[in-house]
Amino acid sequence: MLEFLTDEVALAISHAILLLTLIYAFAKAFQIRFIRGWPGVVGRGENSMGMLAGGFATTLGVFALLLELSNHALEGRKSLVMLGDFGALLYLFFFNTWFRNQIVGRFSARHNES
Repeated sequence: MLEFLTDEVALAISHAILLLTLIYAFAKAFQIRFIRGWPGVVGRGENSMGMLAGGFATTLGVFALLLELSNHALEGRKSLVMLGDFGALLYLFFFNTWFRNQIVGRFSARHNES
């Protein structure tokens, strides 16, 4: 049924989603900072930073596992792709205001429901 979903296709889809998320988050952060005006500096508590670190580590682990399992898709280029994934995820989780607030807000809402 899913014969078309090869390693190459799964890798391409996951990286396309990462790239689109990166572009959208960059545009939203640009809009917040330069179009609406910088709202100020907000500090993060230990809980929210723990959530961000956990989300970052989990997402990075998923991308690393995906790269490792797709042996033939990236012969000789895994290090470069992993470095790009690491940089993109690091920017999203720790340096992009909009994305960081989205993650913390969703985790907090889930935590408050239970």
